[in-house]
Amino acid sequence: MHTDLFNQIRYLTQQAIILLNEDKIEQCNIVLAKRQSLLEELKSKHDACLENKKEFTDKFVELMKWIQQQDTPAIINATDKKSQTIKNSLTQIKTKKALQQYKNAI
Repeated sequence: MHTDLFNQIRYLTQQAIILLNEDKIEQCNIVLAKRQSLLEELKSKHDACLENKKEFTDKFVELMKWIQQQDTPAIINATDKKSQTIKNSLTQIKTKKALQQYKNAI
């Protein structure tokens, strides 16, 4: 029952985490967009399902919980990287400003 779709979503989730860890943010965003598209497709199939609805629902809920477990550390990692990038950017701005003041003083 839509096993291929479930597996593709799991695979894309794992790929997104790998790409995030490798600082390949653009590629990660592309993978997450594909995952979102497949999740929407799976939701549509779930809503249209007439046979084995409970089994499908159980698998769907299990998948969503698994995604949440996988995404939580990745979100924390991404937030930490964002904070570090902002910190580095502010340091660079301060350094640039100090160099400009030094040049103007000479």
